[in-house]
Amino acid sequence: MGFPVGLQVIGRAWDEAGILRIGRAYEAITADADWRTLEPSALPALEDAATAPPHLPDAASTSGRRDTGPAGEE
Repeated sequence: MGFPVGLQVIGRAWDEAGILRIGRAYEAITADADWRTLEPSALPALEDAATAPPHLPDAASTSGRRDTGPAGEE
């Protein structure tokens, strides 16, 4: 159909904020584009009932948790 399959934005070192601004601008410019509502026609065929969805931790189990270093060091 002639649609792009990807987009890569490259910026200067340590300029993540600039990259995010570019991404947000692209989203804003293309917000009403018709292609944003298209889905691949074979998408339902990819669903596999035998494969469980990934487990996502609930907020209660991760709140107040502190990351520790090797062997429990903080």
